[in-house]
Amino acid sequence: MSESMGPIFFPDEDRNSREFGRRPYSKRLANTMDDEARNIIARAYKRTKSILLQHRHMLEKMAEELLLKETLNYHDVEALVGSPQHGQKQLIEPLPFEAEINEQAGIAAGRSQQQSPPLPEDYTLFPKLF
Repeated sequence: MSESMGPIFFPDEDRNSREFGRRPYSKRLANTMDDEARNIIARAYKRTKSILLQHRHMLEKMAEELLLKETLNYHDVEALVGSPQHGQKQLIEPLPFEAEINEQAGIAAGRSQQQSPPLPEDYTLFPKLF
C-alpha cells in the first residue's frame, strides 16, 4: 500500500465478460501507479547505494578475494568481514555428491581451493565507481 494512493483492490477478470482484457482503472490512476513504482525503485536504489558506500571496505575485501579464489563460501566471507550482525547462520551440509567430489579433489569441506593468476601491480579494482 502506498501513502499517496491508499489501499486499492481490483477484482479478478472474468474471461466470459465483455470487459475481459480492459483495465479496471483510468489512465490517470495508471500514471499514478507508474509514478509510485518509480519512486519506490528510486528510494531502493538510493538506500542500496548508501549501504554499499557505507560498507565499501568490506565489499572491496570480498572483491579482492574473489579475484584470487573465484568463489567464497560462508566461512571465507566470515573470515574477511566478521561474524554476521544478527548471530551465526545455520549451515546446511552440501549434498552428498558435492561432498564426494570435493573429497576426491582434495578440497576440505567448506573451503575452496581455486586460485586465479596474479593481477598486475597497477591494477585497481574500484576506479571511481560512485
